[in-house]
Amino acid sequence: MPTTRKVIVDRLEGDVAILKTDDGQEVRWRSADLPFGAKEGSTIALSLRSEDDAKDDEREQTRKLLNEILQSE
Repeated sequence: MPTTRKVIVDRLEGDVAILKTDDGQEVRWRSADLPFGAKEGSTIALSLRSEDDAKDDEREQTRKLLNEILQSE
């Protein structure tokens, strides 16, 4: 299960964005990996999940897509 926190893009320093959590922690994040349109002052959701959870999600999405393809024929 992913853990999600809202963070604010505090500032941009070259190709690095400094994100701030509501408790004042700072996270350095590559600016190019921010959501499209995010800028200083934007609030974004930062999600963390284990690699196993990510693989499970990918399998489920693949299963759903295959079911849709097979049902449409």
